[in-house]
Parts: sequence; C-alpha cells; structure tokens
Amino acid sequence: MAGWVAQWGGGAGRRAGTHTHLRSTSIHFSLQAQLALGASSALATLFAVLRRGNAATIRPVLECLAVALAQQPPQQGQPPSTAPLPGAINAELFSRMEGSLALVLGLLAPDAAMASDFGARYYAARLLTACAVANPGRAVAALLGAPAGVGRVMDLVADPHDAVRNEALILALTLARTSPDVQQVAVLEGGFERLLNLVAAEGGTDGGAVVQDCLDLVAALVARHAGNGVQFQEAGHLGRLVPLLRQVDPVKKPSPQQAANIGAVLDVVVALVDRDATPVVALPGQPVGPRGDAAALASAARANQDALVSAGLVPTLVALCLDNGGMPEEGVRVRAMTALAALVRACPPGQAALGGATISVVGRTLPVVQALLRTALRAPAPAERVAGDSVLAGLCEANSGGQVGLAGTITPVERGEVEERGTGRRGRAAPTALGPRLRPPAFLTLKRALRCSLASHYPSHACQA
Repeated sequence: MAGWVAQWGGGAGRRAGTHTHLRSTSIHFSLQAQLALGASSALATLFAVLRRGNAATIRPVLECLAVALAQQPPQQGQPPSTAPLPGAINAELFSRMEGSLALVLGLLAPDAAMASDFGARYYAARLLTACAVANPGRAVAALLGAPAGVGRVMDLVADPHDAVRNEALILALTLARTSPDVQQVAVLEGGFERLLNLVAAEGGTDGGAVVQDCLDLVAALVARHAGNGVQFQEAGHLGRLVPLLRQVDPVKKPSPQQAANIGAVLDVVVALVDRDATPVVALPGQPVGPRGDAAALASAARANQDALVSAGLVPTLVALCLDNGGMPEEGVRVRAMTALAALVRACPPGQAALGGATISVVGRTLPVVQALLRTALRAPAPAERVAGDSVLAGLCEANSGGQVGLAGTITPVERGEVEERGTGRRGRAAPTALGPRLRPPAFLTLKRALRCSLASHYPSHACQA
C-alpha cells in the first residue's frame, strides 16, 4: 500500500495509476485496507503530496484521505466492536500531523486553486468532519487558528451542491457542540440568517432532512450560550420560529421526516430558554464547567421566554400536545410538552397564559391544567406521563396561583360534578374521575400538587416532588 502511494511523486501516468489502484482496492469498504494505510507511511506521503499544491493531485488525494479516515460501520451480521475503528485511528494520526488541518482549511479559501472544484470541497469537508469526530480539540484549535476558518465552514453550509452542504452541516454541528468560541464566531459569520433562510427555502417543517440538520445546528449555536441567545432575539429570529410550528396541522399524522423537523424546532425553543450552563460536550482533558456566566444565561433565557410567550407560542404548543388529544404522534406530543415546560418555568407571563388556557376534548371545553393532570396520570406511555408532570412542575414553580389551581383539581368537590371520560360515571374527587387506578408516577404528581398547595399557604413547604 505504501509503495503505491509513494508513486504520487512520479509522473501523471503513475499518479493516475495509483489513484485507480487505491479506488479499486477495498479501501472504500474494507477495514483491513484502512488499517494497512494507517499502519504504513502512506498517510504521511499523501499529506506531503497534498502540501505541494499540485492542482492535478489535490482532488484525488483528498478523496483517498477522506475514505481512509471515514469510520466504516460494522459489516452485516457482525457485532459492533469496542476497539477503535481504523478510520478513527487514521483520523487521529492525520490530525496530529503538524499543519494538516490548517492546510485542508486553506484549500477552502475563495482564492485557492481548487475553490471552484465541487469534489475537492466535498472531500475536504468529509476529511475535516472525520478529524473533528476523532479529535475535536485539535479540530477546534485549527479552525480558530486559521484565517476565517469558521467562516469557510459556514460558506460550505450555503454551498449550492447538496452533498457539500450536508457534509458541512455535520462538520459545523460537531464543532459547535464542542466549543463556545466556534458557536460565537459562527453566529458572527451570519450563521442564523443562513440556516433559517435555508430552512424557509426547503419548505419549513414540510421539508427534507436538510431542514432537520439546519435546525439542529441552530439549536447547537444557541445552546448554553447567553450571547448567542440574546443575538438570536435581537436579530428578530424568534419571530421565525412560531410560524414554523403554526404551519403544522395538529390533526394530521406527520411523516417521520416531518415529525423530526417539528422536533428540531422544539429543540431550538428548549435551547433558547434553557438555564443550564453546563456544556453539552467537554473536550478531552478539560473539566466540565459552566459555559459563560450563569446569571447572564438565566437573563437571556428569561428574555427569550417573555418574547416567545408574547409571540403566542403557548397556545401553539398546547395545540400540538393537548388540544383534541394533541398531534397523533407520541414523540411530537412529548417534545412539545418538554418545550412547554421549559417555556413557562418561572416565567409569570407564560404561567398565566398556560393557567388560563382551555382546550377542546370530545366536544367539551377543559382547563389545560386539568388536561395536564389527566396526561400525567393516565397517558399510556411513560414518557408522556413524565412530560405532563414536567409541565405541571414548570407551571407551579414560584407561582402560587398555579399551585392553588393545580391543587384545586384534586381536592374533593361538594357534588358529583366530575365525570370519567367515556364512562358516564361520576365521582366526588377529581383523582377518582381521572382514573380508577393510579400508576406509580401518579402518586408523585399528586404529592407534588399537594406540596404546591401547601407552599401557597405555608412558605416553609417547597413545591418539590
């Protein structure tokens, strides 16, 4: 293998023959071929050829490197191995070569010889993604150290070729989840505008997988980063989220991709109002610590909560998860309730909007609080019961009115005014009306509600489960 690669230094005929040989071997699919390439001096030779900058060799060398560094899935019928894959080992070795990542980033410069070559851009993005997955710390350092490094990656996100754009989205997502500096620079390079414009051009939540990838990257750019959260609001992008959810038909069952796109929008909402300052990913050798000032993060989250509530997001989320049973897709209902819980948590305007809302259930009007309690007690899926309970917790946090309202739904009534859904039987207490048998999580919900009721009258009692 090393002998064939060494022929890159020969004439054009030898280079073409070597490229053909490498492609015709099992390097595209064989883990053994990848391992042989990394175990020899072939990687160093390919890097040396790449460094010479010959326009005739850049694209084929990038292709060979991208394939050599790719992490191949295990063959069908074979159990996954716990040992490092050869592609990951090769990516680690290549990223350790001095100047390797900076050289690849330089090939993406607008004035580079291969700037207009679709294949070169595609394989360069694949190579960088493999290195970022194998060694995120080195990839981040190279990206931030290269002139306009982050900007070049964001330019690839706007590439007209789908293959380049999709690979660039994976690369940017991997780096943004690793480094707050990459998050900040990507936003300064117009990341929000590019991504949201691409989402709109692809049809919003009715679009394909690229919509999901773009929204995942938006969530990664604002996650646990107070400055980016403020920038998202000040640039007016909050107003583009609610219409994405309003275009959803809550009665129609979504396709798997539509459900994934809706969930990605909801993940952006959660990221914008999240007060947790712990980074999503810690670089190897670095302690897990706060990403920015916790007070600034809480302030940005509160501002985003108020703005989203003012934009009418509460009734939109209620329609997705509760009205007439919610959207006929359990995953969407759970994620909508998760977003609703984060939106109203310790947010008086949001709590007031949720506490006073009503929904329609089988032709009847029902207070949202009662519908949430029913969900927390009677939903068939455990995840949905937990999500309903989290919304009740967000409603009650630092909210005596919500605490009293929730407790009022489980206190005895004077007359049998409550009727079980679909049974015609009446009972004296709402818990009896909500179901004859309470699952174990139901007792935690009732316990939370009772403590919240006590907290409104006796401050020494905390509203905790």
